[in-house]
Amino acid sequence: MIVGKNARTTTYLKAIYVHLILAAVFITAFLFSLKLNTVPIWVAYSSLAFVCSGVAISGLIFRSKMNLLIKLYFGVFAASFFLFAASPSTLFSIITKGKFNVENYDRFAITGNYYLDKQSAFIGKKGAVAQYKIVQKLGYFNKTISRDIEFKNDLDSIKTISFEAGKSALLRGFFHLQNITDSVDVIIDLKVLPKKNEITTKAKS
Repeated sequence: MIVGKNARTTTYLKAIYVHLILAAVFITAFLFSLKLNTVPIWVAYSSLAFVCSGVAISGLIFRSKMNLLIKLYFGVFAASFFLFAASPSTLFSIITKGKFNVENYDRFAITGNYYLDKQSAFIGKKGAVAQYKIVQKLGYFNKTISRDIEFKNDLDSIKTISFEAGKSALLRGFFHLQNITDSVDVIIDLKVLPKKNEITTKAKS
């Protein structure tokens, strides 16, 4: 918005052209993903580039003398700020998955407003061991307390053995392995972020 007032018309047009190219890439990737019945990571990246370019250009366009319809179009991207303020997870779901409703992702209550969340596959590697993080829910936002926690499997549920905020936690994660319910205990150091976690015991049930 600061530089938009004195920018040249060619600057606006170049910015819009770049955005349209990113939009074309995103639409093509999205249509292709419909055949796969899934959302590959490259579709999420193209969606992110499309939305972020729209947000960035919206500030440039607002103080220009461009057509009102163009301003209204980029105003939609600027309005995403209010959606982010109200529900960051909803905006993230729209950008990465094209869905308004947030999917019920893996979240397990630890104690109070502390939860164990599965780290997003959006930034992970395909086939990698599932990793989790401990977050403290503060209104609409989450404060990450510890990350890269591994139970060696995708969890079905957890049990909090002990939890001392700012010190340490002992969590027991339950999962199914070859049709057998199994569990593993993990000690998590909450003093340092990030901190490697130690698997202490493994009990079958």
